Formats: sequence, structure tokens, C-alpha cells
Amino acid sequence: MKAIMSVFLVALSFISANTFAASSKGDAMNEVLSSYLKIQEALASDSLDQVQIEAAKIVKRATDKEIKAPAQSLSRDATLEAARSDFKRLSTAMDKWAATTKPEGVQRMTCPMVNAPWIQKRGETKNPYYGKQMQSCGEVQK
Repeated sequence: MKAIMSVFLVALSFISANTFAASSKGDAMNEVLSSYLKIQEALASDSLDQVQIEAAKIVKRATDKEIKAPAQSLSRDATLEAARSDFKRLSTAMDKWAATTKPEGVQRMTCPMVNAPWIQKRGETKNPYYGKQMQSCGEVQK
């Protein structure tokens, strides 16, 4: 009976540890998504306000190097042109993540003019690649 109880406790602790690790990773990616959405909204408004700060938060929270590397570059960008270029790389990685995890409250978009994806909150199109110049340019991905 002690042997069965020991096996049960070991199995339970293994399941709990894996559940916690998955939950922690999910929480971290939700925080990454939150920072990403702030960057997307700033670029859609032709602003760099908070872009470097939010990109630095992504660098700290992300574990995927495809997300981390462009966020690192974005955290140092001083022009809209550079920020949009690095945002495109970041968005490509985030789009792959969103395609598999399907986070709630957001939609995956594509800009046909630059052939690039982005993620935004559901609602009115806010193109981060052209900002106010072509704010409504974009299509919802299926």
C-alpha cells in the first residue's frame, strides 16, 4: 500500500509541476501579447511612445528566440521606419504563435501592401506598418 501511495504522490507531483510550468509559460505569453499590442497600437498611431519600453518587456518575458531577437532590436529603435521593420519580424513570430494558440480577444491581420502579418485587438483595423496614412489597410486572416 505504501508503494502504491508513493507512486501516486510522485505522479501527482510530476503532473502538478508540468501544469505549473505550462501555466507559467501561458502567463508569460499573455504578458508578451499585452506588450506586443501596445507596440502595435503605438505604431498604428505613428508613435514611438512606449515602444522601446514594451519591447524590452517582451525580451524579459519571451522564451522563444524568434520573438526575443526582433524585440531586442525593437527596444533600441529610434525611428518609425526602423521600428516598423523590426515589428514586422516580431509580428511574423507572434503570428505563428497566435495561429496555434488562438488567444482570445485578438485577430490575426495581414497587410497586403507589405505582405506582413500583425495581431491586434478585435475591432477596427489599425495598420501598424502605414499608421495614419493607411490605417484601415489590412485583412483579417482566416
